[in-house]
Amino acid sequence: MQERPLFSGGASVQVLDGENVRAGPNSDLGFSAADRAENIRRLAEVAALFVESGYIVVTAFISTIRRDFGIVRETGGDRFHGIHVSADLQSRENRNTIDSYRRARAGKLVKFTRITALYGPPDAPGLVFGTTASSIDRCVAEMLSYVGGVTGHQEGRAQRL
Repeated sequence: MQERPLFSGGASVQVLDGENVRAGPNSDLGFSAADRAENIRRLAEVAALFVESGYIVVTAFISTIRRDFGIVRETGGDRFHGIHVSADLQSRENRNTIDSYRRARAGKLVKFTRITALYGPPDAPGLVFGTTASSIDRCVAEMLSYVGGVTGHQEGRAQRL
């Protein structure tokens, strides 16, 4: 759990990623363009609810459309800080815990990012790091430093976004 240092430091943290959100509130959505947009919109709304309750929310999702990143930014307003995690396709496939890439390659998931759907990185994220060239620990340290700068999370104290 990469959010553990924030939690251990006294912050209330919630992680929302494509896998846990699609398994729960977005389980009715597929991978069509409309479903992808709705997936991102719902994820942004859920994240906003957590932020309103004082949480630091870490969202991890892949969007094939830059416009979707804008929807999240719009929903979160100035409380939103985009962090783009860049990884090559092989790294993503190796880390995938629910076998989505294998299912997409077998034709069981259509319009799946980087397999049968295009991908474009977000416009103007606040932080970019590559997990192919950097260790996960180094990326987490960079994220913690960035989050500390925007939330006031320093020396075990977190303030509301």
